[in-house]
Amino acid sequence: PEECSLILGCAPRFDLLAVVAIAVGMGLRQGEILGLRWQDIDLERRTLKVQRALQRVHGRSQLVDPKTSRSRRTLPMPSLVHSALLQQRSDQDAARELAGALWEEEVPGLIFTTALGRPRCGTAVTHTFHRLLAEAGVRQRTFHTLRHSAATLMLAGGVDLKTVSTMLGHSQIGLTADTYASVLPGLQREAAARMDAILATPATPAGSSTTGVKTGVNETAATSKALKWERI
Repeated sequence: PEECSLILGCAPRFDLLAVVAIAVGMGLRQGEILGLRWQDIDLERRTLKVQRALQRVHGRSQLVDPKTSRSRRTLPMPSLVHSALLQQRSDQDAARELAGALWEEEVPGLIFTTALGRPRCGTAVTHTFHRLLAEAGVRQRTFHTLRHSAATLMLAGGVDLKTVSTMLGHSQIGLTADTYASVLPGLQREAAARMDAILATPATPAGSSTTGVKTGVNETAATSKALKWERI
């Protein structure tokens, strides 16, 4: 979390705030992020649709179908992403006005464009990301590790595996489990510790006492409670 905060803090200086926010906040792939169009975003309902991915095909940027059918998904956006997209829209409007007649949308409606309206190149984004890491004082890594960070943070925060799998657009939940197998044992130990804390001190029924005189009353209450749970 600390490294993610450092990266997000430096991202605006490299025009990567919304890109990084979506990657680390929602776990999208780089191509999915760069392929987002404004029509895929509902800022009022705070949802984001993953419909296409941006790829270079024969030297030109094109929107292509995602990896699998489950890669098409509609996701709720965190507040971090929502505010970053509002800023991105404002920045893009300013860039369009400044470029004037030079503005050229090779792929109409893209959220992430250059100063002249063309699609942002994944290779260039990765290069800029590495400069961002150096500025933030964070060890070098691939852009794709932001996706893994998002999944790890979700799992550590108690989000169930199926939901994480849906957020990532994995074809099967087993893929998610295999990919993050190293994280799951620690989370399972944490769950066990939480259960210990919950069950360590049984509740004492109101009006009961732990003295010998009230032992029969306590046993009767415990038996009654056990029978109630059996019926449920």
